[in-house]
Amino acid sequence: MRVAGHLLSEDVVDLLLRCRVTNVRIPLDGVGATNDATRRLVGGGPTFERIVNNLALLKPSIKTLLASIRSRPRHSRR
Repeated sequence: MRVAGHLLSEDVVDLLLRCRVTNVRIPLDGVGATNDATRRLVGGGPTFERIVNNLALLKPSIKTLLASIRSRPRHSRR
């Protein structure tokens, strides 16, 4: 299941666990400003730091919920 990392919250993680989701994929387009150049919030704000901080919410569920980061460099996006 693909999950927007900037939208992760404790409630979202709880919902994923209740629905017995065992694998989530979080997309990134690079590190820091590289990601933020293509993945911005609706108001234009950056997402990278928010995603990194939200990943910590998955740590208590590490034995139940596998998270993978999908990285696609900007030049390969189509």
